[in-house]
Amino acid sequence: RPLNNMATTITKTVEKPRIQPNRTHDYLYDPNFIVSSARDHARETFKAQTSMNRIKRVPNFPTMFSELRHYPRASIQLDRTDPVPPFVSRQWRGYNDQRRATIERYTKFNYAPDVQVPPKQFEDPQISGTDRYKYSKRPIIPFLQHAVPDVVLEQPREEAVATETGR
Repeated sequence: RPLNNMATTITKTVEKPRIQPNRTHDYLYDPNFIVSSARDHARETFKAQTSMNRIKRVPNFPTMFSELRHYPRASIQLDRTDPVPPFVSRQWRGYNDQRRATIERYTKFNYAPDVQVPPKQFEDPQISGTDRYKYSKRPIIPFLQHAVPDVVLEQPREEAVATETGR
C-alpha cells in the first residue's frame, strides 16, 4: 500500500506575548500609581529589588569550560547597580496626605477652631513652559476625500450656460 494516502498534520506552537503588567519602578516615578499604605510601598520596593531583571549569570573564567559540578562555569549574582538615580525619593508619598486627613478628621469631630488644616500644595503649572503640551489639543481636521486625478469631469454644455446667463 502506498504512503501517499496517510494524513499529515502540522503542529504550530503559539506563544503568548510577554506582557509586563507594570514597570518595575512605577511606585516611585508615576504620580498616578497609588499604594494604600507604607506597608504596600515596602512590598513594591521589595518586588523591585528582587525582580528577575536584576539577576545576572556571571562566568567564572578559570572554570568557564568545565563540565564538573564542583567547578561551576558561572555563578548567579544580584546586579549591584541601582537603576533608580539617587535624587529620586524612595519614601512613601502618603505621609503628608495621611497627616492632613488626620487633622481634618480631628477638626471635624472635635470642634477645634484653633487647629488649622494646612492647605494642599499643588505644583506650579508651567502653561507656557515645559508643560505647554498638556494644555492644548491637536485640531480635529476631517478627512477630505479628493477626486481621483484620472477622472475628467464633464464640462458644462454651452447651451445650458447660454440659457442661464440669458434669462
